[in-house]
Amino acid sequence: MKKHLIILFLLTIAPFVRAQSQVGTESTPTKAHLLYEKEQYAPSIEIYRALLLQEGNAPTAALYYNLGNAYYRNGDLGWAIVAYERALRLSPRDRYIQHNLQIASSQTTDRLEYIPSYLEGVWSSICYLFSPLVWCILSVGFFLLLASALFVFRFMRQRIARQIAFYTGIVSLLLFFFNGFVVWQLVRDYRNDQWGIVVKGQVAAKSAPSGDALTLFVLHEGSKLATADLPEEAGQIAVTLPDGTLGWIPAQSFVPIYPLQLTETQKP
Repeated sequence: MKKHLIILFLLTIAPFVRAQSQVGTESTPTKAHLLYEKEQYAPSIEIYRALLLQEGNAPTAALYYNLGNAYYRNGDLGWAIVAYERALRLSPRDRYIQHNLQIASSQTTDRLEYIPSYLEGVWSSICYLFSPLVWCILSVGFFLLLASALFVFRFMRQRIARQIAFYTGIVSLLLFFFNGFVVWQLVRDYRNDQWGIVVKGQVAAKSAPSGDALTLFVLHEGSKLATADLPEEAGQIAVTLPDGTLGWIPAQSFVPIYPLQLTETQKP
């Protein structure tokens, strides 16, 4: 629980500014933003990538949001969606990121929808009802309330005070555990490595990782896919469609959303 709270707190304090704002520590518009404004998107992309690749520089929603904008304007739809998805992991309730991701996703050729069950949808709505910071504050609040109730119940002699403390302790304990499940779910969603994006224009999904296997279906740039729980084989990874169909695609054509750290190999 403590580890989950720390991760969730780090997500809430990640600095976030949009394309119109500053990036990094500079108080004036960065060179990347100036290049973006001049429609020089490729150089702008390289600068944003350099910022994300800097040693010790943790990825932020701001940098990935700006990188996604530059990729989108440069015509790299798949990479733009990767950047927006990573930005959304870092700031899951941000409407600007959600809007741009929706616009980019609407331009993909494939219409793949992984529809969760009704209960999964309700639980997800509850988890994202508040920001991660609010859930952190609630966790601390319920814990302090529980500790106070235990103190009153242990040391107070008045019967009415002990009764109030007893029921308050029960309720705060239940709410604390409920909040703990929410925190666990948010951290689990943040670290979910099941999803990835197709970044090549067109990819054939094979029935097996071997080169002469039968082509089952064709995927296009920007498609968001779930990976199967199978190891990479012969440079191929297994992905599944919403109907459960499994196919093997080249690993180099597919970029996982998590982990969020950018690598030198992750580029068009």
